[in-house]
Amino acid sequence: MAGNLRPVTSTGIGYLLETVATNLRKAIRVGELTFSEREEETVYGRNTQILEVVFPKDRAKDYDGYRYVINQDVESKILLRIRVYDRDDQLVENYGYENLNLGARLTDADFDPKNPEYHF
Repeated sequence: MAGNLRPVTSTGIGYLLETVATNLRKAIRVGELTFSEREEETVYGRNTQILEVVFPKDRAKDYDGYRYVINQDVESKILLRIRVYDRDDQLVENYGYENLNLGARLTDADFDPKNPEYHF
């Protein structure tokens, strides 16, 4: 964990969406949320909409950051990249998800640690 803000187990799309949603709800409750949509940008070869969320600088620690810049896939609406900035507007987190396969055909064997293909 030296030099990292979160363990790798806390960087999946679901976890990050939950973190963003929790912070958005908290800011909305107290009227401290600034939200904007910007032009489209290509990320990992996909057209994305830029969503920017800004929290009060003096309360950035209460919101896991001062500013989130989120790239949402225009077609699938899936988060492809999120960048988190601290109260000094320095990039502190940058997570991206490239080549996502949302239609993967998985079976119970794919989640079985006894699966011989895993060579455990």
